[in-house]
Amino acid sequence: MKIVDFKKLYDMEYTLDIARVKCFWNYIDTRNRTKGPRQDNGIMYFLDISGNFYQANGDVIPIERGDIIYLPCDIRYDSHFVPHKANYKNGVNSYLIDFHLFDTSGEKFTLSDRIIKLPVENRKYHKTIDKINTLYFFSNKPTMKIKGLMYTILSDISEELRNTGKNPETIDDIYNALLFIEENYTQNVSIPEIAQIYNLSESTFRRYFKRITGLSPANYIKKIRMERAESLLSNHIYNVKDVAELVGIPDPAYFSKTYKDYFGISPIDTISNSK
Repeated sequence: MKIVDFKKLYDMEYTLDIARVKCFWNYIDTRNRTKGPRQDNGIMYFLDISGNFYQANGDVIPIERGDIIYLPCDIRYDSHFVPHKANYKNGVNSYLIDFHLFDTSGEKFTLSDRIIKLPVENRKYHKTIDKINTLYFFSNKPTMKIKGLMYTILSDISEELRNTGKNPETIDDIYNALLFIEENYTQNVSIPEIAQIYNLSESTFRRYFKRITGLSPANYIKKIRMERAESLLSNHIYNVKDVAELVGIPDPAYFSKTYKDYFGISPIDTISNSK
């Protein structure tokens, strides 16, 4: 199926059809496995759910409250959602709008070949998505009005992506890199090597990484190591040398200096203070 860059949708002539609108309100831990390729494009807005999407290629897309996710058609994926207990109107904790897209020749198209977390100002879409849900379930389903609201959502998202210069697929790569770092922070993996794993240039990787986390990759790794070290030291099971090796800094002197620069106290002081 033809793929159109989400950012180019703003200037494009196309039509859409709404396949279905769903809202979810059950506060139970849910795991779902798709039985076949997805039939529709989808926009999903998570009001009060966190969890993960698991794509067929092994990528994991972490989900938090307030995220807007684009689900392309013709893909397979699994999901695991953990609802929270927030007091949203009608108990709704997420919305899903499924739709078809057609170009001027009537050919179907999609906006990506994988699930993407849209790096947009999510809250401004809440009211419009909720209005679509209300019209779909609690009125005579005015088709053109619902379509008009959906055109507005897609157009606004496309314009926002163009104006910010954010690439949603690169954002996904950075989130996967964060998971990789958290699982391999004790290893001596260089920043260029991590960027290469996700087919990104080092400069692009560093720029997007800091935009998302507020930290450089090196400082993010340091943060994980130091917080893990503090936890290990506070347990009184390991000495300073052991903890240094466990967090991937085999030189105890360098570890102690880095730890003191980060927390303002030495590892020995942490052990003493926690007793």
